[in-house]
Amino acid sequence: MWSSSIQNDLTLTQHSQLEYYFSPQNMTQDIFLRKNVSRSCGSGVIGSDDEPQMDSQGWIDINVIASFNRVRSLTGDTNVLLVRDVLRMSAVVELSPEGDRCRMAADGWQNFVLPATAEGTSAVPSREASAEGIPSGEGMPSLS
Repeated sequence: MWSSSIQNDLTLTQHSQLEYYFSPQNMTQDIFLRKNVSRSCGSGVIGSDDEPQMDSQGWIDINVIASFNRVRSLTGDTNVLLVRDVLRMSAVVELSPEGDRCRMAADGWQNFVLPATAEGTSAVPSREASAEGIPSGEGMPSLS
């Protein structure tokens, strides 16, 4: 068995990694986690690109977080109980009363929920929308 020092270091590493996922720095660019629908997460493959991750109240299923490769490498496969225990120590992450979902604490999640479309899926910003004001290339000299 591991010494308590090694176990404490491992828990600290897990804690840091899990809090990073819920940091404003990560949430600003992590569209995968921010995908949502106006209802609870449906059935499907946990963590798939087309499956909603964050619901309209900012909650994300702990199974999604536990399925990340980096988390699995730190917890020994998908150890949801360990992930939940580590998240309980966080001041950055809030657990649902049932303990099966988590979100940014202190209403920080409200800044990162993507608006739902009429079809019930997230309105994920497109690459074209972010390129407004940049010439399309028409009338530009060819490089070839």
